[in-house]
Amino acid sequence: MKLLSISPFPWQPPFHGGQIRVSNIIETYKNCGVTVQSIGITPSCNYDEQIGFVKFSEQFSEDTKNHRWEMGDFYLGDAFFRKDSYFNALFSQVNTCPEVVQVEHPWLFRAAKRYCQSCKSSPKLVYSSHNIEYLLKKDILLLGQASSPSSIEDEVKKIRMLEEEAINTSDYVITVTERDQSWVSSVNPNARVLLCPNGVRDFREFRIQKTSKYFDGKYAIYCASGHPPNVDGLFQMFKKGLVGIRPDERLIIVGGICESLRTDTRFDNIPNFRKRTLLLGNVSEELLNDLIVNSHAVILPLIIGGGSNLKTAEALVSGNWVVGTECALRGMERFKNSPGVFVAKDGPDFCRKLQLVMNSAPLELSQEDIADRSSLTWKNTLKELGQIVGENNEN
Repeated sequence: MKLLSISPFPWQPPFHGGQIRVSNIIETYKNCGVTVQSIGITPSCNYDEQIGFVKFSEQFSEDTKNHRWEMGDFYLGDAFFRKDSYFNALFSQVNTCPEVVQVEHPWLFRAAKRYCQSCKSSPKLVYSSHNIEYLLKKDILLLGQASSPSSIEDEVKKIRMLEEEAINTSDYVITVTERDQSWVSSVNPNARVLLCPNGVRDFREFRIQKTSKYFDGKYAIYCASGHPPNVDGLFQMFKKGLVGIRPDERLIIVGGICESLRTDTRFDNIPNFRKRTLLLGNVSEELLNDLIVNSHAVILPLIIGGGSNLKTAEALVSGNWVVGTECALRGMERFKNSPGVFVAKDGPDFCRKLQLVMNSAPLELSQEDIADRSSLTWKNTLKELGQIVGENNEN
């Protein structure tokens, strides 16, 4: 069987959560014996080039400059649907007629549907949702507070219509949480919905030798992309200071979020923030796993978001203390009362719980708890994908 994967961003090498999810979805299909070709677009110059992905062009910025930057993914995807030059640049790369076309996120869905309608073979169309995008985008637009409520509602409506079109016209819809699954079914009761939560690498692969390259003492860690809610959530939790991290301890911050923090005035205005943090930026997967496993605690200061948070799965599988928000545990609510997991209701509560955790001995989990958290590995969370291509497909 041949499958065409369409992504709104390159995913090699995988750093942020969306890239990691796409990478593991493709690997899962390949393990089912499926031949996969991956194509897509490069929406900004911040991504590495990848074979099969239309290179970033300044023209992309021209196509979206009259819209709020937060809506760039919607309007760029719309351009690839409407403009023949863009459409042809994307799909002329397809080297063989696929039997399945899977679209990650809704932004390129209409372009994918247009392609499927041009195929003589009528491939199955799969919409792989990572969030309820219209709700997430509304929260992000409200964070900016630069537009009127009515203009925000108009933009959000466009995204909802796109998502509903994807749900109503796809052969399968993939979701990441039970909440998302319920919403899809409410839009289209006849939709074939597969629940495939976010996951992590095998638990045993995290147990590698401790590194002392960056910090020898006790530290908490926060891993996140530069997505605006990740930045805002961090500052919301610690707006009165980096409470909970002592002078001889550190908060290590990893991922694209570091670039945003370096230019944010709040980083210097909040007491102790610069003194007690280490900003490492993007690191290799091996080093990231090493840093997570050897941390004392993993923090998840998220205040808005959709879908489920891949970093929450990583935190739980690490076997260390976890301090997070209700939002961070979305899709993984069954772990809210798990040993070593603290859920905070606001910033002061978050700081109190982090302080309690950092003053505690390293967490020791039972074998039963370890086994329960191991259910979050990609091998388990993506097993439903076999329904799309056939569990025993060997073509």
